[in-house]
Amino acid sequence: METLVTALAQYLRLALRSNSSWSSSIRSSSRSSFPEDYKKAILGALSLVAGLALAFGAGLRVLELLGVSSPWYWDELTTGLIISGGTQGINSILKFLGYAKEGKKADAVAKLTPVKNRVKSFADRV
Repeated sequence: METLVTALAQYLRLALRSNSSWSSSIRSSSRSSFPEDYKKAILGALSLVAGLALAFGAGLRVLELLGVSSPWYWDELTTGLIISGGTQGINSILKFLGYAKEGKKADAVAKLTPVKNRVKSFADRV
């Protein structure tokens, strides 16, 4: 889990740095004749290419860190898509981890409740 948090922190730092540099370069070119729709499409394509290049180039594998077994190319493709999503992709992963944690807590409580009831009924008899 520490490895995942470290990797996500490094990714978040890179995403914020690249996002601010891309935004400033787009703002400086806002006087150009590009329609706004083209700018969004171009930025989306650039972020996808950058995310895939980072995932495949650095061998980043988010699914492996989450414990999901999949072929390496699917793992790196998924990681590239998450990276291209920017901070929203990281937020989705962190929400998923939070939901998984809460689900495990609920399962543990459900398994523990019958044991507590048995111990309590045994203690009442003694």
